[in-house]
Amino acid sequence: MSQMHRPLRVAIIGTAARSDYLYGPMLQALPHEVELVAVWGRSESSARRLGESLAAPWYTDLDKLVRETAPEIGIVSVAYGANGEVGLAAVEAGLHVLLETPIAHKLAEADAIIAAAQARGRKIEVAEQFHRRPQEQIKLALIGSGL
Repeated sequence: MSQMHRPLRVAIIGTAARSDYLYGPMLQALPHEVELVAVWGRSESSARRLGESLAAPWYTDLDKLVRETAPEIGIVSVAYGANGEVGLAAVEAGLHVLLETPIAHKLAEADAIIAAAQARGRKIEVAEQFHRRPQEQIKLALIGSGL
């Protein structure tokens, strides 16, 4: 007997433009794989705006979001300079995370995110796919071959 498939519970952490035009619609287009359970923003106005746009509960308190909506994954989509701070907060809140590039602007911030994820058994993925382009794959294969 096969196990019932349950969509992964996802929260969007941040109200950057991609939260509304990319991540929200992408999650909504995959209802069998993922469920958008909440959105978080630093300011009430931006959190409310994103929540209303995506028809999702909105929060300005990340711990409360996690307690009340139980997401498993956080997609961190914030202003460029806030990646490290908000990424760390999401991991510390217990979420697996998808982070945009760069993971953080200071090496110490990146190290803190990685250490927090390792300590909590959380996974980190960085939304950078450039290395998957065919031309980059060829370069990586050449480097790997020792040429």
